[in-house]
Amino acid sequence: MEETNPTLQKMTDEALKNFEQGRFQRAQKLYEQALSYCQSTIGKECLDACVILSNIASTLSAQKRYEESLPLYLEANRICGNLIESSDAEKLTALTHIADTYAKTERFEEALALYEKIRKARETLLGLTHHDTLSVIYDIGNIYFQIGRYSLGEDLCRSALANCQNCSPVNTTELGRSFDNLSRFFLQQGRYEEADSTLKQALTLRLEAYGESHLATAVTLCNMAALYQTAGRLPEAILYQERAVASCEGALGTQHPTLCKFLVSLAVMYQDSNRRTEAKVLGERAIEIDTQSYGKDYAGSASTYLLLATLYEQIGQVDKAVFTAQVALEKQLRFRGETAPETAAYLNYSGCLLNNLYGEHELALPLFERAIAIRLQFASDDIETIEQYQSNLQTCQNIIAHENFFSRCFRKNRLQQRRRHQSKQ
Repeated sequence: MEETNPTLQKMTDEALKNFEQGRFQRAQKLYEQALSYCQSTIGKECLDACVILSNIASTLSAQKRYEESLPLYLEANRICGNLIESSDAEKLTALTHIADTYAKTERFEEALALYEKIRKARETLLGLTHHDTLSVIYDIGNIYFQIGRYSLGEDLCRSALANCQNCSPVNTTELGRSFDNLSRFFLQQGRYEEADSTLKQALTLRLEAYGESHLATAVTLCNMAALYQTAGRLPEAILYQERAVASCEGALGTQHPTLCKFLVSLAVMYQDSNRRTEAKVLGERAIEIDTQSYGKDYAGSASTYLLLATLYEQIGQVDKAVFTAQVALEKQLRFRGETAPETAAYLNYSGCLLNNLYGEHELALPLFERAIAIRLQFASDDIETIEQYQSNLQTCQNIIAHENFFSRCFRKNRLQQRRRHQSKQ
């Protein structure tokens, strides 16, 4: 921001402070006030306005409101591109925000095309081992990971790792990040020994560079936990995930929304090891932090609500389970919509609770039908899941059919009795 306008600087500093504390809604309002002040005192087509627009978009992205953030990023990029005084680095940053939003809204082809453009420009401007160059390489790798092109992603990460190892002096910070990113592809392909070796190297470098209480260290510890969980070594996974939670708390505090994903991962591990009460406490804590940070209508916490519902069911709090599952479903429908493959699990689980615990078979039936309809769109994805949903539907239909049969028999019997009574009269 320009130092010549201390009022604007003070406004944006306060907004940034709230953003860094995870108070995203408050940060958004402060940035919007700063933008209004900037546009009225400096102008709408200035670099300050461009930066503030981008910051507002960042607060929306932090709240997972990607569709709202994208137009703001595009407008910031337009202003930046028209300004003579804006540097190539600033223009590339604006483009990166747009590519990030494409990726988060699953517009992967558009994201890949833009990331490749940014990568080439950064390699020319900054070199192969610069932090920003490596960041966009990992962004490209992340898209390959999401769309299942693991060999391409692995090759990309190996190339980045080799560049880090061959530079002089060796940048251990970037080297640790390279090992961390490469390990994800090993884990996804079931190459556990390679993932283990790579993550241990990453963790050693993270600890040397940052110590225990740092977000980068927490992420690597979390990846170690995921590896051991996947490999069936749950006690070791829990130890690493507990360290990850402590590391994140040490870095960001106990109320930062970034902590939630660490808490939820640990809650799942506790649930798998039958430590359900402890898992419930962690899930409730994550919900509380999300609500404080994003507001009670925040839809991005749907998966946490679903986890909490299963825990309530397992410890016998049936009413809480049914209510929480309904909240989870409503949030998922707002967050991802009816056609998302993950939505099927929410519909099916709510149906199971209504059918099995409440005996509300007529209410459960359409939930099972909707879940199956969604999954059939991804038939090759998971046949076993579809068969389970169909079994649940069949059970529900059978119960309704039996209830209808006995109801008809009861009504027929009552009618015959009434007729006999009338004939005697």
